[in-house]
Amino acid sequence: MIAARIERDELARLIRFAIVGGTSTLLYAVQALAFEHHGAGALTASLVAYLLSAIFSYTAQRRVTFASDRPHAACIPRFALLNLAGIAVAAASPSILTVGMGLHSIFAIGVTCIVAPAISYVVMRRLVFVTP
Repeated sequence: MIAARIERDELARLIRFAIVGGTSTLLYAVQALAFEHHGAGALTASLVAYLLSAIFSYTAQRRVTFASDRPHAACIPRFALLNLAGIAVAAASPSILTVGMGLHSIFAIGVTCIVAPAISYVVMRRLVFVTP
């Protein structure tokens, strides 16, 4: 009975995580396209959109997904490091899987789309938003 409730709670948290992540990704894409449309270069548009979507993601994951009351001073640096690690995975995966292993780029993209969020969820759950 208790195990079923924990599993149900964890499933609900995973669904919220996916919704927030999907919304954040959509927000990033729309903003990047809008900034570029209004004259920003592709790199600038992407970086500004990523930063803005990260602010949304932090706020929503903290409040909606994990309902954390851990102080921002403890969460923000960890969240920032996690995002930097996610960028590193997204940058390294295509190189390792396509150049290093000779696989098609769609495989590298697929791996990144699965591995990066899975790692993010575990790290957010265990290290970023955990209540001290």
